[in-house]
Amino acid sequence: MSDLAEIAKIESTFLGYEDHGILTAYIQFDMGSSGQSAGGMMFSWRPAGGPEKFTDVGIAFVSGVLRACGVIQWEKLVGRTVFVLRDRPYDKIIGLRPLPTEKGKEFLFSEMDELFAKYKDGS
Repeated sequence: MSDLAEIAKIESTFLGYEDHGILTAYIQFDMGSSGQSAGGMMFSWRPAGGPEKFTDVGIAFVSGVLRACGVIQWEKLVGRTVFVLRDRPYDKIIGLRPLPTEKGKEFLFSEMDELFAKYKDGS
């Protein structure tokens, strides 16, 4: 668990194909004086130009984000306030935690490392 938690409001989301043709999702956070996005998980890929294949990483990411934010629909994320978690100040976001007054469950992106590892070799 990270000790560096910063309150952030979800400003916007993206769920779709990025410019390289990979299905992915991003969340844009507003921290008041700054903003940052998190996500970019590989939901699909095309091995050696073959047909598109899908990963289970996408489902794990979407599910974890929804649970952390205490909502049941991706469209309800915008406007939610959560803690973004980091290992070091101003470093990348490594997870999300609900505010103490909100429902939800902490989600560390590292929970998906095992799922993601099987796709790193292109299989």
